[in-house]
Amino acid sequence: MEIAGLAWLAPGLLLFSTIGLPGRLAFQIGWIGGFVLSLVSMYWMNYMPVTGLPVLAWMALSAYVAAYYGLWTCLANRLLRLKIEPDSTTSIGTFFTAIAALPLRHRFLWILFCASSWTGLEFIRGWFLTGYPWLQLGATQYKLIPLIQVVSITGIPGLTFILAWFSVSLISAMLTLAHAPNRRHRAWLEILPPLVVIAATFAWGTQRIRPQIASRNPPRSVKLALIQPSVPQTLIWDSKESTNRFNRLLELSRTALAAKPEILIWPEAAVPGLLRYDAQVGRPILELAREHGVWIICGSDDARFPEGAAEGSKPDYYNSAFLINPKGELVTKYDKRRLVIFGEYVPLARWLPFLKWFTPIQGGFQIGREAVQFKMPELKAQASVLICFEDIFAWLARDASQPETDFLINLTNDGWFGESSQHWQHLIFALFRSVETGRPLVRCTNNGISCWIDPTGRIRGLTENKSKSVHAEGFKVISLPLPARDVLWESTPFQKHGDWFAWICVICVGAGMGISHLRDRRA
Repeated sequence: MEIAGLAWLAPGLLLFSTIGLPGRLAFQIGWIGGFVLSLVSMYWMNYMPVTGLPVLAWMALSAYVAAYYGLWTCLANRLLRLKIEPDSTTSIGTFFTAIAALPLRHRFLWILFCASSWTGLEFIRGWFLTGYPWLQLGATQYKLIPLIQVVSITGIPGLTFILAWFSVSLISAMLTLAHAPNRRHRAWLEILPPLVVIAATFAWGTQRIRPQIASRNPPRSVKLALIQPSVPQTLIWDSKESTNRFNRLLELSRTALAAKPEILIWPEAAVPGLLRYDAQVGRPILELAREHGVWIICGSDDARFPEGAAEGSKPDYYNSAFLINPKGELVTKYDKRRLVIFGEYVPLARWLPFLKWFTPIQGGFQIGREAVQFKMPELKAQASVLICFEDIFAWLARDASQPETDFLINLTNDGWFGESSQHWQHLIFALFRSVETGRPLVRCTNNGISCWIDPTGRIRGLTENKSKSVHAEGFKVISLPLPARDVLWESTPFQKHGDWFAWICVICVGAGMGISHLRDRRA
């Protein structure tokens, strides 16, 4: 993701490497390209401290993601409609010459379809089979703050569309110049529309962020202390270490509380036990809140019996976040709604129990039902929590951002993946949730990157210290700016209308597949 410039070229290069190939071969070339990209980008899966699972999961997930790239190259080729009957003597140059000879309108519509189908397929991947929206093309541009403001209207799919549109247009225009130098005006007409859109997006984005960048004195702020215990995943599973790591967590918290924060935040999996039922961990946390008069938001497992459960039945377990008030009372609880496959539940475990051999979990969590608002009336502040990788799902962040929500909080434990690039990739996806919802997002991680992100998508509170890793144990005290009391954040168009742009692209994918099918039947 650090080589953002390649994202402006990659779709076009991948597509034109398959031009003229039969559908099956075009799919294979696209799949290989996607497979290599996925393997390189998700190498961090091999850091999981689980015997046998990492390599298998890495290969299987990369192969699955790659299928969408193959489907894109196959579908785009089938809709190109070149009037050439290929044989063993047909060269790739023949196909490129035929493309250059196509009417400009035909090529323009085909390029728009290519961009729409890439965007639509990427969006489908974020929903299908519980969804995996990792490796989105538009996310590579996270450093271009003016450009990414478009996601406040369209979500990341709009940014992905712009990149894919420019990439295919650029490669197509270069083919025009190479095979028909006298048609230079056609090449410019081909590349000009996406360039105009990019320039307009930059200009509008610059105007959008200017007031927030210029503002130095926010109407008010809330002081937060983020605790980062940096506990290796193997120690989280080791019950013998529970007392030691919990005592160290309390020690770090007391040190951070010397700065007099109003809210103390612990990450996911910080509490070794059930906060509501285990007095050895629950009582010290409640006493800490009472002693220092501080609100506490922390991650902990929870258990409860389902409605109508028979006597002697087992309770359901949840990955939860709790809000504790300064009086030491449990006020609110949120249950995670998007669970990690093989990390928090085993699919088909009832019918295929051998699948549990590939994962360290003995049971599994249940899915939470709804977003929950953490209301802190004394502070006149309201937050909503996303646990673990829930912040990579735009619809979850949008659902959590009610009109009265002042900020989002992500409690996460990325200790599964050591100190790999996974932490930075996760941070980048969280960044877009702030721009989409128009609200700051606070990240409190076990050993990842604890910081906050402002509504323009700028990463704030990130300590730059050459002698200390961002993954190290410690705490961070931040002052989070908020609107004036009784004033709400302005809702973004994406917050109001959701994934309207992405669904238009999905419709384009369906239309393209339908046209391709009808054409095959006629043939």
